[in-house]
Amino acid sequence: QAPLTSAPLPQGEKVLKSGYVLSRISFRTILLKKWKQTYWVQYGPHTMLWFRNYSDFDDWLNNPYHTQQQRNFLIKLAVNFVHDLYKPNVRGYQVTQARSKQYRNKILRQFKLERWMDYGPTIAAAFASSDPKEVDELRQAIVECMRN
Repeated sequence: QAPLTSAPLPQGEKVLKSGYVLSRISFRTILLKKWKQTYWVQYGPHTMLWFRNYSDFDDWLNNPYHTQQQRNFLIKLAVNFVHDLYKPNVRGYQVTQARSKQYRNKILRQFKLERWMDYGPTIAAAFASSDPKEVDELRQAIVECMRN
């Protein structure tokens, strides 16, 4: 029996797509141009979630003992393409075209997720992979969320 302080478990059937990708999702990683591998999921028709790894995602989805704060802490980035439009100054999101770019000694396919604010666009996150399929699957999931 989970304690009364436990938050309800997320609904597993809402996880529609998932995969791995290199990400820059914090101010620090964007500023320092440092890629970190993350695990992403499309949760419902218009929400994308990024986790440090599959283990954190599995813990978020299946651990009945987490409080809501503990569960939320496991999510490194959450973008709800509908509800975020009600946040102050947020006008919407846009994805850049995916393109190949050389980073040090590797060629990575990459794109950016931009958050459009009243004062113009800001980079919400950047995504890349040496496997173009990983990037294209994530970009397609984001585009579908923005259309829903």
